[in-house]
Amino acid sequence: MLRVGLLVWPDPDGAWREVDRGPDSEAKQAAYRVYEGLHRLNPKAIGAHCDTGQDGEPDGIPYLRFDEGALGLFKEWRTDLEAKLRGAELHPALESHLAKYRQRVPGLALLLHLAGGGTGPVNDTATLQAMAWADYLDTQAKRSSASVSTPEVTAAKAILKRLRNGDLSRRFSSRDGWRPGWTNVDRESVTAALSLRVELDWLSVSRSDTGGRPAMVYAANPKGLK
Repeated sequence: MLRVGLLVWPDPDGAWREVDRGPDSEAKQAAYRVYEGLHRLNPKAIGAHCDTGQDGEPDGIPYLRFDEGALGLFKEWRTDLEAKLRGAELHPALESHLAKYRQRVPGLALLLHLAGGGTGPVNDTATLQAMAWADYLDTQAKRSSASVSTPEVTAAKAILKRLRNGDLSRRFSSRDGWRPGWTNVDRESVTAALSLRVELDWLSVSRSDTGGRPAMVYAANPKGLK
């Protein structure tokens, strides 16, 4: 999640239907025009500024600033973001992800401004669009973070670590997993964690006849231990 800034969470509706149609040619061409325009962008033509070096010559990468209205909107939005980042309720992965929005929102605003044919300072319309997009991505990031922070996922990662370190035999029972009392691996979470690893083909499972209640024996996939 940390490397994927525009991540969205899929919402399958449970029903499959065949879709056999060509691409939207008009939208495709419009997108290509935007890409081509950005590729051939002339900084002077859009009113970009450049810092001046000690020799009086242009120095660094040309840039655009927010206009007054857009800057006010961004400051208000960032104030809320910084308060959220300094709270204690965010998962560390989500906190790291959202911290990158300090740069991501201005970047999106700039791209939206230029994609719409704008020149000069980035306007409030593009800035509001960027903030709205960020709000949507925030909800998606929270869903993604929740998917990797549940107890069974945490336990599944801990079990894999123990297998790779040789602390756990490559053939083991669920009891072998929780009995040592390792961090993040307890009796309540280990069954779901092992089922998850089986589903992902990191483990295989078979029944072992012990003369009493059958025991479930798990075997590690060698590919998962590399």
